[in-house]
Amino acid sequence: MTNSPSIVLLGGSGLGPWAWERVTPILRASGFRTLAPQISATGDDMTPPAHVSLTDWINDVTEFIGGEQALRSSHTPSPDTSPLVSSSVSSAGSRR
Repeated sequence: MTNSPSIVLLGGSGLGPWAWERVTPILRASGFRTLAPQISATGDDMTPPAHVSLTDWINDVTEFIGGEQALRSSHTPSPDTSPLVSSSVSSAGSRR
């Protein structure tokens, strides 16, 4: 674990982690740790969108960040996922 604040960057509308390549160096230079998970059926993931639910996206992100508390930023439609991930991480933390 690092002392730097973390930011989870969520792609959406078919975007993958690569969508943040121009932003991450700026954030890191400003002292942030960046996390850009691959979400099912977006970016390079070949899962058919019809086989993915919002719950799958929440699980993708929650597993990737491992319960770490972090700020979240997202492209559409990921904003729907971001508050739910926050809730999921908070709930997991309260069970520890």
